Amino acid sequence: MSRATLATTILAAAMIAACGDDDDAPPVADAGVDAAAEIAAPAPPSFGTCAAGWRESTGEVVHCEPWPESGAADCGDGALHLPGTPGCAPLGEACPREGAWPAGLPTDVPVVFVRATAASGGDGSMSAPFDSIVTALGAAVAGSVVIVDGRFDETPVVTRSVELRGVCPARALIAPSVAGSSPTEAALTVRAAGVTVRGLSIGGARGGVRVESGGDAALHDVAIERATGIGLSIADGGTMRTDRVLVRAMRPNASGRYGVGALVEERGQLRLVRAAFESNVSAGVLTLGGALSLSEVVIRDTLFEPTRRDVGNGLAVLGGVAVDAEYVVLERNCDASVMVVEASSLVLRDSVIRDTRPRGVDDSAGRGLFVIEGSSAVLERVFMSGHRETGVLASGSGSRVTLRDVVITDTEGRVSDGGGGSGIALQMNAEATLERVLLQRNRGTGVIVGSASTMTLSDLVVRETRGFAHDGLKGTGLHVQLGGLITGSRVAVLANREVGILAIERDSRIVLSDVRVEGTLQRECVTTTCPDVAFGDGLVAAIDAQITLERFVIADCARVGVLVGGGSVDLHVGRVSGNPIGANVQTPEFDFMRLADGVVFSDNGRNLDTMSLPVPSSSF
Repeated sequence: MSRATLATTILAAAMIAACGDDDDAPPVADAGVDAAAEIAAPAPPSFGTCAAGWRESTGEVVHCEPWPESGAADCGDGALHLPGTPGCAPLGEACPREGAWPAGLPTDVPVVFVRATAASGGDGSMSAPFDSIVTALGAAVAGSVVIVDGRFDETPVVTRSVELRGVCPARALIAPSVAGSSPTEAALTVRAAGVTVRGLSIGGARGGVRVESGGDAALHDVAIERATGIGLSIADGGTMRTDRVLVRAMRPNASGRYGVGALVEERGQLRLVRAAFESNVSAGVLTLGGALSLSEVVIRDTLFEPTRRDVGNGLAVLGGVAVDAEYVVLERNCDASVMVVEASSLVLRDSVIRDTRPRGVDDSAGRGLFVIEGSSAVLERVFMSGHRETGVLASGSGSRVTLRDVVITDTEGRVSDGGGGSGIALQMNAEATLERVLLQRNRGTGVIVGSASTMTLSDLVVRETRGFAHDGLKGTGLHVQLGGLITGSRVAVLANREVGILAIERDSRIVLSDVRVEGTLQRECVTTTCPDVAFGDGLVAAIDAQITLERFVIADCARVGVLVGGGSVDLHVGRVSGNPIGANVQTPEFDFMRLADGVVFSDNGRNLDTMSLPVPSSSF
């Protein structure tokens, strides 16, 4: 008797025994049908009630959208479009008429006036203003308000608790013409506590505003545009807070480096509220230590460095920093929109990350979130779309991501070679927890877990994964290899390509309950370069890998429902139906009863065979 005939006989005998007179053995057909009907469906991501000004998207994936239907606006100098607002809004108050001072100036504190066109020798009064900010700050006592009018080619240093207030950002500009010896040297430096900077613009050959050790500054309605080096920098022990601040088009220094929007150094503290970082270089916001928080912030169009043609991150978290962020939009940054490195941590809520571009040096990367070197990231209610290579990548021992109510869609392959495009990838002992996650139309793999990494999940949908752009291969929903592990419940793997669920290589395991694997399609290259090896399998365990499913349906796949190709599979209570081949078993001495615990095979072309079929390969 052939092995295929023996296998069919064994399974048939099991079903007959189950349907016999023994009251302790429930009929297999009834058990399978009931199990399929009672499979718990995955709960979808929930974004809750959108924040004020954000709107519920009208597309196929519901999420909270920060921009109006017309999208984010490109604003002129001194204006910004913040998340949740209808369009461009100018910073600060409207300018008074030429030569006039603003109305409503304080009367309960000393006020010092400075005008760039004033005659020298003034006393700082309204009628005889100083002609230099440096001079005005030297004369101002603590608690004073210094009113600034005009363009100033100087680098003032604030050493007392004062407010530096422009008559309006369009008419109060600090723009030094002489570059500093360090990229952190700024047009305006704060060395005192209790400093406020309001209604100013900054540009020129140095950075924007720097707070040094012991300094504390609050920035309101400040525009830093086309300055050089670093827009906002907070030194060891300095503190800065912002409200309505724009940092745009920072320029690299003479060596082609920097152009960073904001930098937090060791033990510095930065609180960004209602801020926009646009078209800066190397990094939109970068930490090397200290503490950072963000709320209602947009970081977009960050460019890679022109010399090394590298990086260009939107948010780069280094130095063991803990970052807390909400209502943040990261768009069209380079390399990785968010990078968390050096045992740092990030909590990001109610945000959007999309359309990351590759780095210039090799046209690779373009990731949405990259977590390495023992760092961690928690994303809650985050929409991610249009990245390259990987939507979320965690790599290295101790690196961990937690995704709750997250959508990752339309990740594309690398520009350099067309490879990659995974929704989520774990490697080198990384860990992930997923709760209510949707992965849609990514490339290559929806989820890939390898190199002894582990993923725990609940309420996951992986659907419509596409093949690689360059060759049409892959398109797998869930993929585990090289000793990786996925465990979880309430999973739907729908209309993917090549394989719905794949475990391959020794010590790789998948253990899931309440699972639907439906409609796996052939490879995209079936009509061109791979007509003879098109696959289209629901579940595959290969090369000593192991898969266990409980309460499941595997249905309507293009080739095989369950393929045991050198690995092992344990099925408990479910249905395999509507496939050309229900189960294909190629593992020597495999116990076919492992496929028959309350499992119904129905409406397949053949319920079971043992012919030699091609088995998919590893990825990465």
